[in-house]
Amino acid sequence: MATKSKSKKSNTYSKLRKKNAFSFHWWMAIILVVLVAVIGIAIVRLSNASSGTERTITPGATYWLGDSLSLGLGYGGSLAIKLRDSGFDPITMNVDPGRSIRGKGFATKQSGLEAIDTDQAAVKQ
Repeated sequence: MATKSKSKKSNTYSKLRKKNAFSFHWWMAIILVVLVAVIGIAIVRLSNASSGTERTITPGATYWLGDSLSLGLGYGGSLAIKLRDSGFDPITMNVDPGRSIRGKGFATKQSGLEAIDTDQAAVKQ
């Protein structure tokens, strides 16, 4: 008889636990998405991002350090041409696929920091 009361207590506990367990409903997801959207809109409205004024950058000498994405942007000179047309001249581009700020690239075997050290003269312009 003691075993019956013990199992009855454990069944009651498991039923209460299941009843009080948290379950995520679809309407909670909608509330979460709306809340994130409202916060995002408030941040954009209150920041300078929505002011409509462009940041003024003084054209001049440009040093471009990049990885494979920059190599693709510079393919055929299109990036250099756009920069030159905007007044950024002379342009020094140091791109290497696989490069990161500390990781060596595939072609020059230089990291981003090493490339900046090598191109000191172009960086100082």
